[in-house]
Amino acid sequence: FCAAPNISVPCLPGFYCPANTAQPTLCCKGYLCSPDTKTIEVCPAGFFCPAASTRALPCNFLAFCPRGTTAVEKYGLGAVLFAFALMTMAVFSVKKRIFHAQRLRYRQRLRELGDNSDDLEDEKRQKKEAAQLAQSFDIRFEKLGLTLPTGVDIIKNISGRLITGRTCAVMGPSGAGKTTFLSILAGKVAKTDGSIKVNGKEQTLSLWKKLIGFVPQEDVMLSDLSVREILMHSARMRQPVHMSHNEKRLKVLEVIQFLGLGHIMDNPIGDVETRGVSGGERKRVNIGMELVASPSILFLDEPTSGLDSATSLEVCKLLKQIAQEQFLTVAAVVHSPSPHAFNQFDDLVLLGSGGRVVYSGPRDEASHYFESIGYPVPEDESPADFFISLAAGRVDKSPRTPEYESQEDDDDDAMTYGYQETSKSKTPHCHVSTMALHQPSRPQSPTFSVPISNLAGSSADTTDQVEVIKNQGQGFWTSLRMSFITSWADSVSYIRDVFGEMGHWLWTIKCKFTGEQDPVRETPSFGSVFILCFKRACLQNYRSQMGFLSDQSLHLACGLCVSFASKDMMYTPRQPAEICAMAPPAIQLSCATPLDDIRYVGMFMSLGVYFAGISVGSSTFGDEKAVYWRDTSAGMPTLPYYLAKILADVPRMIVAACMYTGAFIFFFAYRQQLSSLFLVILLLYINAFSLGYFVSAVVNRSMFGLAGTGMSLAWALVLSGTAPHLYKVMNSGGYATVRWIWDVSAPRWGVEAFYLKEMDSRM
Repeated sequence: FCAAPNISVPCLPGFYCPANTAQPTLCCKGYLCSPDTKTIEVCPAGFFCPAASTRALPCNFLAFCPRGTTAVEKYGLGAVLFAFALMTMAVFSVKKRIFHAQRLRYRQRLRELGDNSDDLEDEKRQKKEAAQLAQSFDIRFEKLGLTLPTGVDIIKNISGRLITGRTCAVMGPSGAGKTTFLSILAGKVAKTDGSIKVNGKEQTLSLWKKLIGFVPQEDVMLSDLSVREILMHSARMRQPVHMSHNEKRLKVLEVIQFLGLGHIMDNPIGDVETRGVSGGERKRVNIGMELVASPSILFLDEPTSGLDSATSLEVCKLLKQIAQEQFLTVAAVVHSPSPHAFNQFDDLVLLGSGGRVVYSGPRDEASHYFESIGYPVPEDESPADFFISLAAGRVDKSPRTPEYESQEDDDDDAMTYGYQETSKSKTPHCHVSTMALHQPSRPQSPTFSVPISNLAGSSADTTDQVEVIKNQGQGFWTSLRMSFITSWADSVSYIRDVFGEMGHWLWTIKCKFTGEQDPVRETPSFGSVFILCFKRACLQNYRSQMGFLSDQSLHLACGLCVSFASKDMMYTPRQPAEICAMAPPAIQLSCATPLDDIRYVGMFMSLGVYFAGISVGSSTFGDEKAVYWRDTSAGMPTLPYYLAKILADVPRMIVAACMYTGAFIFFFAYRQQLSSLFLVILLLYINAFSLGYFVSAVVNRSMFGLAGTGMSLAWALVLSGTAPHLYKVMNSGGYATVRWIWDVSAPRWGVEAFYLKEMDSRM
């Protein structure tokens, strides 16, 4: 073109410069300019031509491109998405038929068990006799205590005994340490004082962890699985490896029949949003998760909480039946049971405030004992409620009985007399501590909600301890010190658990080569646990057709939003220098600078991926933290569980990347190979899911949405290298100390790869 008289300047590709042109013209959208810039023609059919086109770009099979098309409208993607929905429904329909046939087989087997009930009773009797000979646990505990690192006593000087085939109720007012006491017995919490003897030998019950069933207070189980699936998974994870699959299935069906769950065994557990089984049935499933593991000891933390009196009675009767028929040692924390429910227990451990034992012995002798020391049970009051009130110090002493009047006035002697008399009982395991009961005249504790215990020979120590606790609670620095001590103790406990699990894993590997077996029970190996957890994770992820399609709809919607926002973003080359020289000074800089929106497209693409990926990924672990804690406390190794959950998410990541890629290219006129674009999006999704896992591990569930949004904005906007610009980050001294964050940022590399591939196709 002629920039000035007698001055000819070559025209750049992408411009139209016919003969005798004084100023080049950018090739318009929908037109194709020749590489020599001398001719221009309408974009042919089957192709599309954006601005500054020197070659027509072919349309793919998803788009319709008539003559003069400026951008690809990929309406064929709608047909692809419809086909995907039909294929998904077909797959889920086949899966539903398979599950239905499986349910029919289980129901048929359950009916066969009912028809052979007489043979089953004989088999149960034989199993009970075998259990009595094989594994029976007589547990004695003496002066158990737990003192926190802060110096606070949770429980102190608890003694007693648990006997096989008997049920023991652990009762006391709130804050008496009932759950802590049970956790110490089960080996879940380390004691600081006292001893535990198992069959006369001093040892911790954690050595027998695989034979202990612990039913937590909350009904901790996966809400989207059925009753049978939950019980079957528990049996496969905790039964010995030499037990065949059919034997484990038979064990599960026996437990289902025993607990009366046959009519709901294929129903999902449900939650607050999805209707499932009732509260009583949920409690039975909670107990059944432990029974299918064939334990020898069963601990329960408030199994009747949240239930009506009739259902609570059924649960207590069930516990007694379990102890007698399966010859188990059963201990349960109960709170205010009805008289009928309370009578189902054989023994009683009554704790007072401060974690001190008030009574430990046969339940039916407790009333006689307390009456003998001046605390008769009123006729119009439930014995269980009276005992709890008594342990809380809310009962006044009655006039002394003739038997009691023969003793001296000193409370300690009176309590000693009570112990001696009760110890002569015909029941050999009866034990009553030397703890005096609360007196109304004693000073009140500002720390506890109940009166201070009058310990025999140690009341002054208790009062001093309360004063120490009260003084420790004053001041910011003291509170900070207590928080540090607690955090340090938790960290040490966590590290100990990690190394303990790692040591056990290495020991199992050694046993594979040496042939050594677990002396307690040989449970599934690392690989078997991985397979079982993987199957369960797949059941969770791909059980619901609507849930699966809803997840994919989220990815599709995010991709469409980003695609529509990027529709008009493009790259326009700079104008020739000769033209910019003639331009007004105010626009000379913009004239000589290309119009580059591609990097912003990459940033928006990453932002959409992270919003969707973190949202879905946070639900993988966040919805089952309590289930994980319960399973690991029962002996499940952590590493195969995590690997199984992540591997089960891989198909979700791939399908999500497909949905997002298809939606992203719907409006955006990409130039690079579709395979390279898909690979970038897939890698970003893998990182987004990983961040979702991290969010679910460190943040409370109620904060998932806010934390995920903040994480998405931080990584996809700030750390993508777009704003602030990557050149400024890498060359400015102000970013020297934090530059490494951009080096490990996946969106930074994702945007860079997207930009380079896109620009290579445009040049």
